[in-house]
Amino acid sequence: MTSEVIIQILAKTLISFLKILPILLVAVFVSQVLNYYTKKNHIEGHFKENEKNIFKASALGIATPGPLMAFIPILTVLKNKGLAPSLIVAFITAQTLIGPGRFFLETGYFGLEFFLNRLIISIFIAVAVGSCFRLVEKYVAL
Repeated sequence: MTSEVIIQILAKTLISFLKILPILLVAVFVSQVLNYYTKKNHIEGHFKENEKNIFKASALGIATPGPLMAFIPILTVLKNKGLAPSLIVAFITAQTLIGPGRFFLETGYFGLEFFLNRLIISIFIAVAVGSCFRLVEKYVAL
């Protein structure tokens, strides 16, 4: 690789970072507001670690638009406030597998049936990963 190629790659990376920086700053701001106003027992009380909430976390992950990195600061604060790691894993898995922005892209290229099948499978995968994480966490010290 020549130095010209390396400079082009670094320039593209910097431009990409600057494009997502506003989203990341908003996420950090929201996470700090949550950190300040949320009590630990409030999060633990409302988001118990069970299959119903793992499903809800998966559904929320699917419904959230934007890059995952925008949610990492918020999830970190929620984890520190008592949110179960299995719920975080389910959210991250679902958010990574599918999102609302993909609806238009995938239905345009592959059709609605394709997207709906992928959506259903993604929900099962995210719930399964969250549930497996819950079991591993229970029997293995993480």
